[in-house]
Amino acid sequence: MFAVSLRLSAALASTHPEIAAFAAGSDLGLLGAPCGLGPRALRDVRAGQDAGRFTVADAEVALSAVAGGLLGVLRLRERQPARVDTNVVDEPTDGCLRLLGVSAIEARRLAHRPRPAETTWSMALSAPASFS
Repeated sequence: MFAVSLRLSAALASTHPEIAAFAAGSDLGLLGAPCGLGPRALRDVRAGQDAGRFTVADAEVALSAVAGGLLGVLRLRERQPARVDTNVVDEPTDGCLRLLGVSAIEARRLAHRPRPAETTWSMALSAPASFS
């Protein structure tokens, strides 16, 4: 579920540019907000640690690195829209999963799975992570 949430968040640059612009303009300050993607993503990283899927020692440091990658993709889309489409987000997702400790083979598999329909993006971002 973390991979899906990350891919959908990065795809906001193409699917919902106004939301992406707000997120990109907020920098990493959104991570400390009491609601929204930051707390949900931290919950999901910790769930991944508890399930043994993520091997990072510090969930908050790992989330900061992942969020930096996401913001980079969102900002690149703002500056060079032709370079970032909804399929481009799979590579950064692959890298972020490996950063969290997922094996390269598994990260590639998860990052390149079919994405849910665009209409389900808000449900995926609010659902608790599943690591079964």
